[in-house]
This record gives sequence, structure tokens and C-alpha cells, in this order.
Amino acid sequence: MIYQVFRSFQMLTAILQVTQKLQTAAVLIHAMRNIRGSSILEFYQTSGFGILPPLRPAALLTLPLLLLASCAGYHLGNTKPAALAHVKSIAVPMFTNDTQHPKAEVLATSAVSSALSQDGTFRLTSSEHADAILNGCLRNISYSAIRGSRFDTVHPEELTNTVTLTWSLSDAKNPSHIFVFGTSTGISQLFVDPDLQTARNNALPDSLERAAEALVSRLANGF
Repeated sequence: MIYQVFRSFQMLTAILQVTQKLQTAAVLIHAMRNIRGSSILEFYQTSGFGILPPLRPAALLTLPLLLLASCAGYHLGNTKPAALAHVKSIAVPMFTNDTQHPKAEVLATSAVSSALSQDGTFRLTSSEHADAILNGCLRNISYSAIRGSRFDTVHPEELTNTVTLTWSLSDAKNPSHIFVFGTSTGISQLFVDPDLQTARNNALPDSLERAAEALVSRLANGF
């Protein structure tokens, strides 16, 4: 009887040891997937291993290899296009407006300036101190129906508002040298109500903000 109890205790101890090892491996894999570029000490302190027994020397030797493998494909620094590698500061003059919407160029310029400041890749400055000049134009504002009334299909209840910006980034010292140019769009939605003009005015800043974010992403990330 005592022998059976002893054997049962041994089996239970072995099961607990195997379970602990599996849990340790699972925590290690999970932490590796969530940590990029951390030092070994930071990894050990933040991955939850503080509550586990100290790692054996063999495990410590394999830890740097696992960290290197988990960071494969990870790049430090910004991802600016090669043509803009030397551009640190950008000036944004007032955009032009090819639409019939009054003062829309002011909203477009403000949206792009704000997006550049929030992104932080480039410093926003005046034309006299800038490395590059961002010239832009609010080319088009269009509306399309996305939902109609059940009782009157001719009159929509909800519209999409799409704005189109065309732009070019040129050398501040040589304006004829254009680094990059493109077209960016932004879309927002609005409900049709009796005061349709007010609804359109309220939806315009949102669509311009999204177009500005797309523009800045093109400059800062290349896409």
C-alpha cells in the first residue's frame, strides 16, 4: 500500500514538472511574439518569468537566438521614400480650390498641416526655412447615394462625400525639381436632412482629414 502511494506521488510530481515546462515554453513563445527589439534583461523582466524559477544556462544561451529570430524583418528608423531621405522640413502654402465650395481650400490646407504635425516625420515650417514645398489643389468634391428611402427611392437618405486632392512636393531651392506627386482621396458619410447644405459643410472636414492622412502617409511611408 505504501509503495503504491509512493509511486502515485512520483507520477504526480513528474506530471507537474512536465506541465511547468510546457507553461514556461508557452509563456516564452507568447512573449517573443509581442516583444520587438527589447533587450534580454527587459524581456526577462517583462515576460512574466519573474515568477518562474531562474533559467538554466542552456536556456540563456538560446534566448538571444530566439530574440534575433523574432525580430526578423523588423527595421529601425523611419520608412521615408529614398527621394525624401534628406527632407526634414516641409512648408504648406494655401491650397488652390477648383470646386464651387467656398473656403474649402482653407479647410484642405489646415487638414494637411495638422496631419503633418501629428505624424511627426517632417517638421512643419515656413517656406523660407523649409527643405521642400508641398503644393496642393482641392480638385473635386462629389456626392453619391448609398441608401435610399423605402417610400421614395428617388430621394436618398444617406450620401457619401468624396474629396480629391492633387499635390506635389518640390525642392524649396529649386521649385522645378519635384520629389514626388500624387492624388489622395477621402470619404465621409452624411445623412440627408432638410438643411442639406449644412450637412455637406459638416461632412467636408471629415473627408478632408482622411484625404490629408492618405497624403501624409504617402510622404512618410511611401504608400
